[in-house]
Amino acid sequence: VLLNSLIPFPLISIILMGILIYLWSKKPSILIHDLVILLGISGAGAVLGLSLEPKMVILLLIIFSIYDFLAVYVTKHMVKIAKEMIKQKVIVGFIFPSKISDFKENLEKVKPGGKFMVLGGGDVVFPLLLCASLVPLGIKNSLIVAIFALIGLFFSFYIFISKIGGERKPIPALPPIALFSIIGYLITKIL
Repeated sequence: VLLNSLIPFPLISIILMGILIYLWSKKPSILIHDLVILLGISGAGAVLGLSLEPKMVILLLIIFSIYDFLAVYVTKHMVKIAKEMIKQKVIVGFIFPSKISDFKENLEKVKPGGKFMVLGGGDVVFPLLLCASLVPLGIKNSLIVAIFALIGLFFSFYIFISKIGGERKPIPALPPIALFSIIGYLITKIL
């Protein structure tokens, strides 16, 4: 869907995505993996977000942020799921290596607690839903929310990378991203 909006011919979009999926299956590098996830999540999030009202998406952001917090720190089942996904090489999220040169690494090198950070697909799709839901109200509003969502993402990265509280441990990334996305939305209401 995203490729179709960027490229005028649907057939070209299908061919490009097919090439990426083929490369992903034959030589599963982190870069190819992240591109496939990016295009898939972007397309799905954009289509779904356009059908939702911003206030409904904000409610979803709040609910899933609370869930994310509880699932990581209280029940810890999100950590178990993430470890199992990494072990099975079925990572429904983005992989960020500690060095840019490691984007060419094979997915086999991604290990729990290793030199890679995994950002779940939900941490990206929920702010995207809010951005897409604002498109009918003007692209400027969507861009403001996207910028604030990125600030929230960088804040989550900072918490993870700075090892606040000692060693690096899994953190719920959605709450800061959602908080900053909502702040961005509130700013659009003022402007």
